[in-house]
Amino acid sequence: RYISPVGFAGNLRTYIPLKLPNPAPGSLIISLRWRVSDYADQPNAPEWASVQCDPIFVMADGTKNTVNNTLRVKSNTDGWQEVEKVVTVPEGAKMLILQPGLYCVNGTLDLDDIKVLAE
Repeated sequence: RYISPVGFAGNLRTYIPLKLPNPAPGSLIISLRWRVSDYADQPNAPEWASVQCDPIFVMADGTKNTVNNTLRVKSNTDGWQEVEKVVTVPEGAKMLILQPGLYCVNGTLDLDDIKVLAE
């Protein structure tokens, strides 16, 4: 559970690194359940501000490749919401990083059942 404190202006997130097998699968299914309440944009928030869990792939040379707009919501949910997306794994990816959280928004985020499966 993530709860932004009153007046908080920043990001609340968790860092989840997952080493990919060699060779990496061509695509992954990323799924989770989340519930958002008391959603509010922070003052002067950027356009991408939201509740999110966009995958970040770390390449063999250490560079990062983010798949933007994968798992995002910009409002309260009506109770628990199950979300699932298939993402293509870039050639040469060695690791997947998930960082679910509140990005430049205030509110409460509950998370459950985060899964990553090879398609």
